[in-house]
Formats: sequence, C-alpha cells, structure tokens
Amino acid sequence: MVSQLERRVLWHPRGEDRFAVSSGSQIVVYEYAPDEPAIRDIASQQDLNSLKCFAWSPTPLASDLFAVGLTAGRVDLLRLSEPSSTRPGH
Repeated sequence: MVSQLERRVLWHPRGEDRFAVSSGSQIVVYEYAPDEPAIRDIASQQDLNSLKCFAWSPTPLASDLFAVGLTAGRVDLLRLSEPSSTRPGH
C-alpha cells in the first residue's frame, strides 16, 4: 500500500498575498503578486517529522509566527521569515 502525503493550505490570516503549504514533514510559505504570473517560495522549515497540524498567528506584531502541533501532543512556535537578503531594500 502506498501512503499519500496530505497537503494542507493556509492563507495569511490578515489577507496578505501569502499562503503556507504543509506536506509531509515541511511547511513552505509562498507569496504571489496578483499582477504577475509567478508564485515564489519565501520561507520554509523542513524536518518536522511529527507534524500533525499548524496555524498561522493572526498578530500583526509577528507576521511570520506559526504554531505547529506535533503527534506527541506538543505544540511548538516557529518563525518562518523571509531571508533578509531577499527582502526589498536589503
């Protein structure tokens, strides 16, 4: 029997042009520009082997903050921010 990877998509909680996708043991944050045909990945976290679920924090003070639920029942907080070298003006 072949197991299927379950993918989950979560849109930015305050309506920014970003969304996160979880698949297997990773979370990737993407950004799209409605006027351009491209979607780019801006941040990711791998090695989340026991990832069960995730939620994007709605606070404007930490737009890159995620809560990650693990199969062991633990919840971790992690930041998935864009590397400063790819941000405009850096």
